[in-house]
Amino acid sequence: MIISSPLDPLEETDFADLTYPKLFIVSNRDLVFDINITNDVQQMYDWSADPKEIKVFSGNSHGIDLLDSVHGDEVRNLIINFLAGIP
Repeated sequence: MIISSPLDPLEETDFADLTYPKLFIVSNRDLVFDINITNDVQQMYDWSADPKEIKVFSGNSHGIDLLDSVHGDEVRNLIINFLAGIP
């Protein structure tokens, strides 16, 4: 599960080889120190093999701040349902 994570330019993880379920969560205006986290999370999602899911929430909440945002209940339910569905 990825929540508002930037890409690490030194990391060479091949997302296409990750075959387990993946969930990506981010806000649509998530910026940290001028890094567009939204684009980074979208890039990781695009590189990833199925099964995968992405949820982009409105606003600029970053990381666990999403849990305290107006989307908090939906974020929690999304995480719980994702974890419950992992075989």
